[in-house]
Amino acid sequence: MTEYMQYLAFWTPSEFEWIFLIVLIVIPFWRLCSRIGQSKWLSLLALIPEAALILLWYIAFAKWPSIPESSEPIIGNE
Repeated sequence: MTEYMQYLAFWTPSEFEWIFLIVLIVIPFWRLCSRIGQSKWLSLLALIPEAALILLWYIAFAKWPSIPESSEPIIGNE
């Protein structure tokens, strides 16, 4: 194995990179949780991969207060 490959195999992010990754993951969930009327702190679950997947499914099927319920699905601009 070359030195470069060994470096990549044992690469660990620095403190700045960890903060950047956390912000990159949490902020979109923070905004989504506030739009569906849930606690913004729920977005911290996104830091756990399995919990992030469950949270995405929850957000996808939750009732959004900004979108009124109608009996007909919206298909296009018809």
